[in-house]
Amino acid sequence: MAIDYTGSNGLPSNPSSLHYMGPNNQYEAALWQVGSVVEPYDFDKMFPVFGFGGVPTHMGIHQVSHCFPVNGNPENPEVFGIAGVVETYKRTIASINLNGPTNFATLLEQFKQLCQRNKDQKQMVYQILLICTDGQITDMQLTID
Repeated sequence: MAIDYTGSNGLPSNPSSLHYMGPNNQYEAALWQVGSVVEPYDFDKMFPVFGFGGVPTHMGIHQVSHCFPVNGNPENPEVFGIAGVVETYKRTIASINLNGPTNFATLLEQFKQLCQRNKDQKQMVYQILLICTDGQITDMQLTID
């Protein structure tokens, strides 16, 4: 899963923000809705969760990152269950500064590496990447490539 932490989403304190930390949080709703459909098909219920377009200060990073583990653990970005994904999102949103731009290429490369590791280990599994975003892609040619 990948969550958009670009500034175009609006500040989490603003009720019109997609990240609003109150009722009607659009990212939380999307994670629940899509996650509840795919979770039963995942044998271990472990989901890698990445953020992009933000500054993950909870990781000690002070510049924009286009692919970071939301849980703060680069060695193991996985979170157990969709409830865990939502809880991790809610726990960390205040420590991720929204920024930008909306770039996908770094995130897609990370996902490609994850898929390649599974293939190299002869794991016969499907991989689904859910990208929750509001913005227009700013690195379109790199994303296509």
